[in-house]
Amino acid sequence: MKDFSDVTIGSVGEFPITLKDLLFEIKTDLNQNLFEKVVHNVILGQIAQELGVSVSDPELQAAADKFRAEKGLISAEETNECYGKMPLQSKISSRSSSTNFSKRRS
Repeated sequence: MKDFSDVTIGSVGEFPITLKDLLFEIKTDLNQNLFEKVVHNVILGQIAQELGVSVSDPELQAAADKFRAEKGLISAEETNECYGKMPLQSKISSRSSSTNFSKRRS
């Protein structure tokens, strides 16, 4: 079976939006406009790349674990419920500070 994950379905400037990007967002969507979210992440990735910002997978996991511990969130359901109650600006800040900008998700 042919792998279509790297097929470009759109772009932001010279930065492609791939089917892999869209599928990742579908898997993790919290009732946001998916294409808008993908575009947002690509733009953040572009800016981070220009600024030389890089975040490793272990750093992302540590930040997520710290957030859940601070909020007393044990299950994924509790985490999703808490995240759904956050004001929009907090969601944007949380996403921006915990997104791996310089490396595509695999």
